[in-house]
This record gives sequence, structure tokens and C-alpha cells, in this order.
Amino acid sequence: MLDEAGGVEARFKQTSAVAQSLAKKCDKDSTEQRLKELRRLKQRLVKLRKDAVGRQKLLRDLLPAAKSLSSGLTKISSWLDDADTMLASHCISGELVAVVERLDKHKVCFVILLIRGLFSKLQDSSSY
Repeated sequence: MLDEAGGVEARFKQTSAVAQSLAKKCDKDSTEQRLKELRRLKQRLVKLRKDAVGRQKLLRDLLPAAKSLSSGLTKISSWLDDADTMLASHCISGELVAVVERLDKHKVCFVILLIRGLFSKLQDSSSY
């Protein structure tokens, strides 16, 4: 969009220079036509600049949410890797006591993750 604004601005300046030189040399109709073109380009340039400012503001507003989403996805990926490692080490064969102990370890892991998630939500909500 900024490239387009630069192109329109360059055309505006070029048309303005041509219109000024032609105003001295050409008839009234040609001068009027150039002035109309100049006004049209000026209106387009003003609109492009206004749109660019609005879009920049929107992007600045969306940037924290995108960073938060990226961070959350990284945490989820890490959590899934840890869970895969833990599940890969899970062996159902063996004594019942050993299986129950591993199950308890899994429960503790998930409870800790749940508490961390709730704690971080509380911290996020208290920062507002």
C-alpha cells in the first residue's frame, strides 16, 4: 500500500509539473483536463494515506495478540512433546503396583499443568 502511495505521489508531482508548464503554453481545455487529473490523483493519494494509517494502527493492535498466540502454541507444542515422551515410556506390562504408580505420576503431571494454566489466567486477568 505504501508503494502504491509512493507511485501515486510521484504521478501527482509529475502531473503537477506538466500542468504548470502547460498552463503557460496550452489552451484552456487542455489545462482544465490536466487540473481534473491532478485533482483525481490528489484525492486518491489522500485516501491511500488515510487507509495506510488505519491499517498500521490495526496491525499494531493485532501484534500483541499474535505474539500471545505464538507463545501459547509453543507452550502447547512443548507440553505435547513432554506428554509423548511420558506416554512412550508408559508400559502396561508388569505388576499392578508399578502401573498404578505410573498412573499417579501422570495425574500429578496433569494437575500441575492445570494449576499452572489457571494461575497464568489469574495473572493475565489481574493485569487488566
